[in-house]
Amino acid sequence: MLSELQLQKIPNLFNMFDSDRSGTMEKSDIVRIIDGCAAQRGWENTSAEYNEFYDTFFGLWVGITTLADKNQDDLIQLSEFLNFFDGIIQDPENYDMIVNGLSQAVFKTFDLNDDGKLTLNEYEGFYQTIGLAPDLANRVYSKLDLNSDGSISVDELTHLVDQFFTSQDPQSPGNEFFGPIA
Repeated sequence: MLSELQLQKIPNLFNMFDSDRSGTMEKSDIVRIIDGCAAQRGWENTSAEYNEFYDTFFGLWVGITTLADKNQDDLIQLSEFLNFFDGIIQDPENYDMIVNGLSQAVFKTFDLNDDGKLTLNEYEGFYQTIGLAPDLANRVYSKLDLNSDGSISVDELTHLVDQFFTSQDPQSPGNEFFGPIA
């Protein structure tokens, strides 16, 4: 069962996926996110990079809907999303596949110069793409830079996303990876 802290954090991820803020996640939301990420990278929708990202991110969507959309209406409600992640967190194999898939997709997309690091500017682009104000990214970035070297490595990002899903410590920096906790 999800803890109170997880029930405060995970809706931020839901809101990221619900790109039109309709209260449900649907295929058009995912396409909007894919297109926003592609624009951030300057990928044309006919490019190999776009197609690879589309396949990866859309595959994540298919995995989520297959397991979460219990009433099979092609819409994911917040309650279905929370139930999905409650189950995923309890299942190491699916957790690793979904969470690592999400981490890798975020990192690969927003590491604009492919140097293996996310800078503040790149993280601001991530926040902008998911519908959050870039100044919020500025506020949390220093907490997310775990070794204070001015960037977030793929290892740091993986650790932060894991904290987002599993940490029970309200002070864990990863809690705010997908936006500040309300």
